[in-house]
Amino acid sequence: NARGITFRETVWSPDSKKVIISSWVGNLVEAFAYDLASKDSTYIDTGRNFVWSPSDNDLVAYIKDYSIYTRNVATGEIDLIYKGKKKKSAGEFRWSPKGDFMMIHTRSYLLNIDAPPLRRSLIIYLSMADKRESRVYYDDQRIDTWIEAPNETDTK
Repeated sequence: NARGITFRETVWSPDSKKVIISSWVGNLVEAFAYDLASKDSTYIDTGRNFVWSPSDNDLVAYIKDYSIYTRNVATGEIDLIYKGKKKKSAGEFRWSPKGDFMMIHTRSYLLNIDAPPLRRSLIIYLSMADKRESRVYYDDQRIDTWIEAPNETDTK
């Protein structure tokens, strides 16, 4: 951080061989994946909240234009994960520990007013295998996140 580069907790790839370096360019955040061994950097995109998949050393998810995208830094392939819009935008997201689901926090509101009485929050569990919603929680419902089923050997 001494050189003005901000590092967040999610900066490391799962194998700790790459880091995400982001910087402000005007009013946009631009991100690159930097390979620590080869010293090469790969452009990811502009957006925010750049996070590595916990199960794929080449896959980075991020928010751009109200939506969530992934980019494979090895192939350059970009995939739209969640299509948002101004009145129903992706606010934040988290990967499941195995990378097979994503928990997406969305914000929506009425009458173009983003205020608590007119704001509604949804939390969507999205399957990464088929890009379909598997569960939706509304507003203040209790959420038990990423509960793992016990192994049969653990119960005997």
